Amino acid sequence: MPIQVEWCVVNVGATDAVIIESNATIFVGAKTFEARTPYSSDRDSMNGFTFIPGGAFTFTMSADQVDFHNPGQLHYLTLGEKVIYFFGFIMYRDNIHNVRRTAFFRRYDPNAERFIIVNEPDYEYAD
Repeated sequence: MPIQVEWCVVNVGATDAVIIESNATIFVGAKTFEARTPYSSDRDSMNGFTFIPGGAFTFTMSADQVDFHNPGQLHYLTLGEKVIYFFGFIMYRDNIHNVRRTAFFRRYDPNAERFIIVNEPDYEYAD
């Protein structure tokens, strides 16, 4: 069974937000990677959505790189030799046509069995 990630996007602002570009990436690899975030080539999984103030949408994606029923793969994750990251960005336009960008960056914690925030302002921020 491949890993599946479900996330929710919420408009916490006071005006509508129209998503104009987005990305969500599941990345399996070493603990660190180059300074440039290795976004997948898939874009606009959320494009065209309009979020009203307080509005929320839930999205789901899966990746075949990790199978949690494969004990060998879990062993590498538990040892910390491999890490699963979930990251991406959302560009949106508000009611007065300001374009803003929000980026998110999470790391899977095998002990907690969930994704946790990575406190890295280059990868986790809001304009």
